[in-house]
Amino acid sequence: MSEKPQKRNDLLDDLRRLERNDLVERRSELEREALSLRLQSGGATVKNVRAIRNVRRKIARVNTVIREKAGQQPGGEG
Repeated sequence: MSEKPQKRNDLLDDLRRLERNDLVERRSELEREALSLRLQSGGATVKNVRAIRNVRRKIARVNTVIREKAGQQPGGEG
């Protein structure tokens, strides 16, 4: 993926503007990307070895925002 790098706070602000369903979809996309990168690294064809770590961190940020939004809803999780 050839995204322009975003600063962490900008990325979090963008994620916080999304609805929960959009966040879940984004997490799924990132998980597919992480799987693809892991498979490539097994075959030693990854050019950017930090890409795997960066994708994992993005997934963690998305999960954090999902949990934040769940805490704001009446009734807790869900």
